[in-house]
Amino acid sequence: MTAPRRTTIAIGTGVFVLAIGYGLCARPHAPASGTAPRDQPAHAPQRPPAVGRPVLRSGCEASACHGSAATRALADEPGPTTWMSSASLWHARDPHTRATEALASPLARQIMEQLRVEQPERWAADALDEARCLACHTNPALALHANRPGRERLRTEGVSCESCHGNASDWLFEHTNWTAADRPARYDEFGMARLFDVGERAAVCAGCHVGAPADPARGYPLRDMNHDLIAAGHPRLNFEFADYQRRLPPHWFEKDRTRDPCVPREPEFEAKAWIVGRVASAEAACRLLADRAARAERDGADWPELSESKCFACHRELLPREWRPSSRTRTSTWQTVWPLTRPEHRAALPAARAGEVAAELAALETVLARREPRPTETARHAARAAAALRGLRSELAGAPDRTAAETAFGLLARVNADSLDWDESCQVMQGLASLEWMRLRRAPSDQRTANPLFAGMYSGLALPRPEGRDHFDSPRRFDSKVTRANLNRLLASIRQTCVVPE
Repeated sequence: MTAPRRTTIAIGTGVFVLAIGYGLCARPHAPASGTAPRDQPAHAPQRPPAVGRPVLRSGCEASACHGSAATRALADEPGPTTWMSSASLWHARDPHTRATEALASPLARQIMEQLRVEQPERWAADALDEARCLACHTNPALALHANRPGRERLRTEGVSCESCHGNASDWLFEHTNWTAADRPARYDEFGMARLFDVGERAAVCAGCHVGAPADPARGYPLRDMNHDLIAAGHPRLNFEFADYQRRLPPHWFEKDRTRDPCVPREPEFEAKAWIVGRVASAEAACRLLADRAARAERDGADWPELSESKCFACHRELLPREWRPSSRTRTSTWQTVWPLTRPEHRAALPAARAGEVAAELAALETVLARREPRPTETARHAARAAAALRGLRSELAGAPDRTAAETAFGLLARVNADSLDWDESCQVMQGLASLEWMRLRRAPSDQRTANPLFAGMYSGLALPRPEGRDHFDSPRRFDSKVTRANLNRLLASIRQTCVVPE
């Protein structure tokens, strides 16, 4: 039985993995013509990113570059020399290697069959031939060339080095000579993604894990997990940068690469990654919303796009005894990116940006609250909100780790558990988990015992899986009273045990 378009949602199983990396690679290659001179002043206007050509991962895997033995890294002991084995570790254990394989799975075939029921002309018969699938399941720059010779090579690489670091033809040789002093300028000059900047890293990841408009300069197609794909069986995107990053086998060593010599990140980086990731997710969501609205006005694309709403605003149990939003929960259906979508919590953001972000998001929320939001107006306000959030992301990413951690703690200290819905409760719990990881990293090795209160929070928020089914149900077991009690206990415990800088 096929799923009617826009009426039935099938939440598939699966976890979207984070696109991230620090691997470096070196092999002689002449820079492309037209590359900016090396003496370009640091204050020069930002130039369009260099496009470059992909060299595929073989350009990084030489034993003298990033292909050395990964013995220590495979034992979860990253260190200052991890970069020497980053390609080896990625190849051995990183889940991104399997991203393209997923397009040959039974679920992928089912999704394509569902999509082609009503509009066979819009979708390829095979996900491996569909640019909208390859855009996130491989290097986005190669997705539009899926039918060219060498496609099989593309399939085997998955989301590999250049998917995150950028196409390497212009910087493959050059980047081996960069230093902490000139690294940011050189990355911009030669088109390498600045993944050493946690804000830029989170934005790169959000490009696939939240979505992004097409980028002609880089040759990237539209990356848009819309309601049609979700209704056909694709898992919804539910991105948490800090948690996804933490789950990866790190093929990099977390350090401040803008300092010379580079220094390891402090434990407070855990909380910094969380708050920066939250802002990057909100920025990406606003940027994609602006593009969706613009395409609706320009091309007649579906509007409003239902994936902008919370899934469980509609897909929930209706029986009186089952969970549904109460008078204490928000009625807005726009997707939640806590704390950015909570006016009372935005006040804890850095003062320099809080006012601008609050004003732009409030204006956008007003437009979206209308019964029929106008695409042109939505696109304008969403673009303005994205720009404000980008400024906030850059400010938080550039702040000392401890300062960003103070901001994260201040946001979580303002939580009013009485008014949180299921989505917000999950996101608050992830923020508390980042503070807990920070505490564990600061504690002596013999005192690194996780807070047992998290177990209760996880069990109370977990989605049930019907027996014999391969998908998750709605949060019908969500009990706001139990969740409120658990959150309040966790907050009190963290205030007592989590050492936050003064």
